[in-house]
Amino acid sequence: MGRLVSFFVGNKKRILNLIIYFVGIFALRGVSLILTPLYTRLFTTAEYGTMELANSIVAFLGTVLGLGMCQYLGVEYFHYKDTDRTLAVEKNIKMFCFIATPIAVIVLFLNWSGILFVVGLDKQLFTLVIFVSYLTYFSNLCFMLCKNQQRTTLMTVLQLVTGILSLLLNIIGVCILGLGIYSTLITTAIVYVILLFFIPMVYKFNIKFGSIKLQYQEIKGVLLISIPLAVTGLVNSILLLGDRWVLNYYCSASEIGIYSLAAKFGSIFELIIVNTLTIFYAPHVYKSYQDIGIERTEKRNRENFLRYMIGAMVSVAVFMIAVKMVFPILIDARYAESETYLWIILIGEIFFGATYFKTYLINYEKKTKIILFINVVAMIFNLSTNLILIPRYQIWAAAGTTAASYMIMFFFAMMFNNREFKKARMRK
Repeated sequence: MGRLVSFFVGNKKRILNLIIYFVGIFALRGVSLILTPLYTRLFTTAEYGTMELANSIVAFLGTVLGLGMCQYLGVEYFHYKDTDRTLAVEKNIKMFCFIATPIAVIVLFLNWSGILFVVGLDKQLFTLVIFVSYLTYFSNLCFMLCKNQQRTTLMTVLQLVTGILSLLLNIIGVCILGLGIYSTLITTAIVYVILLFFIPMVYKFNIKFGSIKLQYQEIKGVLLISIPLAVTGLVNSILLLGDRWVLNYYCSASEIGIYSLAAKFGSIFELIIVNTLTIFYAPHVYKSYQDIGIERTEKRNRENFLRYMIGAMVSVAVFMIAVKMVFPILIDARYAESETYLWIILIGEIFFGATYFKTYLINYEKKTKIILFINVVAMIFNLSTNLILIPRYQIWAAAGTTAASYMIMFFFAMMFNNREFKKARMRK
């Protein structure tokens, strides 16, 4: 008990920031969960599937159009002095507009000419998808600037305000205006535009954009670093969302709707468990590597990994019981099949969280190519097995191959973690 008290006292600032952060995250991601009972009653499984398909393409195209430039700025942010940092932020914005705008316009032209299309999405819906994908950069930039400036409270306030606004606009769009599945994308576009205008307030600019000159060598230097970051993001997007695309091709939007609802309940588990690891535990481990050394830190990390696995398995059992109780109350009977696939999705989430324990040392040693390799292997396995198995086993294949992909990520990460640990001990 005394050790527990001393832990909370010693980490009270970090715990407070974690609580504030979670309030904001729940405000943003919780909107879709709050709206789920409404959607399942008003939308058919096919309409819900189409909405989730559109959202998955937004996530993918947002990464493509962003070209990793926001991630690049996040990596380089603390290498600049204050005045240089302001100029770097403004150059990053101008560079994004210079490169991404023509790409978005070309994609729009291909969409309306009928050359580029997505099965299940009409031209108007795909136009909204492209527009929201383009605006994703500004949303990410706004929150990244808040985070890097350690303005946790401001970030949470923005998340709360935009979360509540999203909730209200979606209800108005669906229930009053009758916009149906279009309401989600229109609401997201409105929220992202608001965040775009908040960027100057979050980060005070003092340079006129017209005076910023972009040189070819400078753009090339940024893209050489940012594009690999974007590739990693694309790999993760395909790993996470590829099963929905294959379901759309071989099955129907209805199957996407059933599967996506099960995955949404799985995301609640991921939000609580994995976000805690990345926000709270990760900085502690990296600091410990520096303060007490790799060997002692890894020993503690491996002990904590075992605690995590036991706790996660218990949590899954409790979570499944809770879902069985609330699912018939919250969700329309047409979606009852979704509950069947939840347990296998949760097993995948356990191994997804477990992978973090095995990649801390790899990241600390700056072996980012290993991380990319692990993700690429898992993505190739996921996509190939989905293409083979989904035509026959449909949703079971989508859920099973994703869980298996996370297991593969974990076992590869464990293998490389052991190798890096042996190297670190040899250097000692």
